[in-house]
Amino acid sequence: MLKDHMFEFYFDQMNELVFLAEVKNQHLYYKKMNKAAAKLVRCQGEAGMRLESVLPEWAYHSLYPYYMKAMETKKPVTYHDINTFSDEAEAFETTLTPIFDDTDNSTHLLVMSKNIQKLKKELAQSMEQYKSLFMNHENAICMMELSGKIVQANPACEQMFGCDTQDIINSSYMQLLEEPKIDAFV
Repeated sequence: MLKDHMFEFYFDQMNELVFLAEVKNQHLYYKKMNKAAAKLVRCQGEAGMRLESVLPEWAYHSLYPYYMKAMETKKPVTYHDINTFSDEAEAFETTLTPIFDDTDNSTHLLVMSKNIQKLKKELAQSMEQYKSLFMNHENAICMMELSGKIVQANPACEQMFGCDTQDIINSSYMQLLEEPKIDAFV
């Protein structure tokens, strides 16, 4: 089992929320939590308390089946939920990993939750930056599928190829690169 100093060494520097839960007689107990989890829970004294006394009743009843599934299947279980300890209603992804004793019984769960709302926000900002760079770049930029079909083109493509961006999309890059056909009667 994870000793206090080992738990602190491995998990206290992480931004993710880490709890060690013990299962006894179908009840779940928080045994340890890292600094990030303790800060969010706003209490150091939660260790050793039953999960149903720490969580709001609705949260406990929605999360308990995931904990039991991880214990019964002896495999990690991941779920998404809303942070029950904060008024900010942030979205979290939680993974429950069973920990086994010497006789291959799972008696504890390592609970790791990461804030995916922050990740979603960072991804949205990154996408906006990419879109701005793509749309405002002075050079022609096309995105295409492996087959060569163009799926996106920036406005600079219109100037380079002399046609509307909508005409470029869904065409083949080979069509755009063909030399112009010269009419023999000109």
